Amino acid sequence: MVTAVFIGNMVSPIPGGYIMDAIGRKWTLFLFCLASISSWVIVVFTHSAVGLYVARVLAGMWTGIVYTVVPVYMGEVMEPNMRGAASSVIASFLFVGFMYETVLGPLISYQTLALLCCLPTVLLLFALACIPESPYYFLMKGKRDDAVDALVWLRGRPDVEEDVRRMEDAVRQQLENPGSFLDILATNASRKAFAIVALLGMVQRSSGLTLLFTYATVIIPDSFISASMSSIILNIVWLIVCVVGVRCLDIYGRKLMFLVSCAGAFLSVLLVCIWFYLRDITKADVSSSSWVPFFGLLLHGIVYPLGLVSVPTTVQGELLAVNVKGKASAITSIIMAMMSGIVVLIYLPVNDAIGLYFNFAVCLISTFSGAVFALFFMIETKGKTLEEIQVILGGKISDKANGTL
Repeated sequence: MVTAVFIGNMVSPIPGGYIMDAIGRKWTLFLFCLASISSWVIVVFTHSAVGLYVARVLAGMWTGIVYTVVPVYMGEVMEPNMRGAASSVIASFLFVGFMYETVLGPLISYQTLALLCCLPTVLLLFALACIPESPYYFLMKGKRDDAVDALVWLRGRPDVEEDVRRMEDAVRQQLENPGSFLDILATNASRKAFAIVALLGMVQRSSGLTLLFTYATVIIPDSFISASMSSIILNIVWLIVCVVGVRCLDIYGRKLMFLVSCAGAFLSVLLVCIWFYLRDITKADVSSSSWVPFFGLLLHGIVYPLGLVSVPTTVQGELLAVNVKGKASAITSIIMAMMSGIVVLIYLPVNDAIGLYFNFAVCLISTFSGAVFALFFMIETKGKTLEEIQVILGGKISDKANGTL
């Protein structure tokens, strides 16, 4: 049942990539909102396991569309100095949703909770009807006047002609290649962009949050607080750090924040991994230190949202070229869903065959790899237009000008 959502998550991105290039980013989200609403309606009325499986798959399809389309839309409509903050705000709503269900769940009936969970998607339908389509999409379709109108609405000022010309030149240049799946790997710039986006997504999903979202109440031992309360506190910390760190990506840069987040997550998970190794393998008496896993995961909850949550989503919307953005974003979403599914699926077998500590050892490998990758291979996109980023990816600007470490 847990992995059914990941199946849906892997099914929808590729059709979603084609659809968002055909009808637009906004209307693709609008269309697939119906999948989310349908999933909650099924949950309310179904009385069978099959119905719940269908609902989970539909929910996963909606999640796949969100991770495919939203980063693209945000990257295209936000100004360079606000893209990081916008992505952080979006990431914080992940924890808002988790808290929403955690707080309301014990207080109301199962059916009422499902209906209340459907409410945000219904509100999103109305919100989508009020916002403009991406100006990049309009320019892809040759609708220049619509692109101007959209950009005027988004910028809140009438003098957008220079921005439109810059976008128009970039779109024209990038659309000289049709944009097939093979084109994702056709040029050095597109290969580099896809590799960065895909690897950051893999690191994000295997660095602890997926594991904690699914199994926190099982993993964290009771100490001075219960496991269920520990889970709620972790979510509060995630949310607070996300909100407080909204501007960090635009002030300190994506690269530095991802590096700091990975390094901090590595150290905190190392503490947790050692404690579970001592408990399960050496059989040492660690009963007096049962608070250590919660403390380590609390530290993890402080550093993880600083970069690991929002940077992969941010750069997904920034690095991918217009002609392959839909397809590359779709493949990235599938890779991230597969990674999440693997993390969830191997938890119990690894726990039984090797020990709980090894699940955290996987997180150690992931966070260490992410830190190394950020240090040596990531490019900095802070404050740069999408057109400037493509130039950097093509190697036409030096590393010093690029801002790499």
